Amino acid sequence: MPQPPVVNNTGQTPPKGGTSLADNPAGRAILSIYRDRFGKSQSTDYYLPIPKGFNDVFDNNWEANEFGKTFGAAIKAAETGDSSVLGALLKGGSLEAIKGVSEMTTSFGTFNTTEIAMSGLDALMYFQKNAVNPYTRLMYKSPNLRNWQFTWSLKPKNEQEAKSINDMIHDIRTSSYPEISTSGTGSSIISMFVYPRDFSITIIGGGSGTSGKVLLKSLACGCTSVQVNYDTAGNVYTHSDGYPVTTTITISLQEHALLERPVVDKLYKS
Repeated sequence: MPQPPVVNNTGQTPPKGGTSLADNPAGRAILSIYRDRFGKSQSTDYYLPIPKGFNDVFDNNWEANEFGKTFGAAIKAAETGDSSVLGALLKGGSLEAIKGVSEMTTSFGTFNTTEIAMSGLDALMYFQKNAVNPYTRLMYKSPNLRNWQFTWSLKPKNEQEAKSINDMIHDIRTSSYPEISTSGTGSSIISMFVYPRDFSITIIGGGSGTSGKVLLKSLACGCTSVQVNYDTAGNVYTHSDGYPVTTTITISLQEHALLERPVVDKLYKS
């Protein structure tokens, strides 16, 4: 049975022999909420069981690009090792090099669209059952921001454990929302949202405390969603003190920054 979170307000590893971290003692998740807006020196760390069925997805954004017949000739030449055309295209990245490639296209059998109207060209291609090669190539754009959804079902054994879960949920809820800041006077008053607190999560297998194999580790994240459910076997049950028998919490996190190769290497390096 999953145990309630171990709360540590100092950011330090809880002492060995303390409250059980999870139903699986060889793994844990550390959910951190940062108190300072412009740094990561002050945090409240919640030590939780490994969440249900989490995924760690690394997405990159690639797009197909049609270079067309003008630059397609140079692309093809580059792929087949024709250094003369490649050199003309890439020479200093200058406009003169691009112009030079444009002037060279007749040597690659391209059509002169000033002599053949585009509609006529389309008709010719249809009756010949040919299609102009668009020289489509896959081009890299950027990484995508990572996002996750984590779910924990927690069943406290006593009132103190129930209070710990309740306090954690209250902290997550309030930290995921902004504050309001106003400036100016009279009709010039401007109301602004102060960013919600940052979150991060680390999921570790094996070891104890913060040691072990990193299974998932995030940069600073925004908490985009918090869902709390008190259902137990199809109904909501509470103890006489009012605390629920089962608390299931689902949170969604999204990283603030795009990943780079050195960052990924550092995050996941054993």
